[in-house]
Amino acid sequence: MSEPPLVVVVAYRSDPGLGRCLRTLDAEFPTVVVDNDNSAPTAAVAHHAGADYLTSDRNVGFAAAVNLALAAHWDG
Repeated sequence: MSEPPLVVVVAYRSDPGLGRCLRTLDAEFPTVVVDNDNSAPTAAVAHHAGADYLTSDRNVGFAAAVNLALAAHWDG
């Protein structure tokens, strides 16, 4: 049986939209939120939804944020 896909959500000052996004996913798949703004409200939204939360010290951009998530969750 294969593993479920990993959902990576890159956030930057997007708390209201992030909450809606994560509610839509409804914890159906493992989810990682990478915060490009290091925001306490974004962390709270992610944790409330049961998503893993990663942050960078600055806005590293979309691709680098996705790479952070994959590096943290890839065991290969």
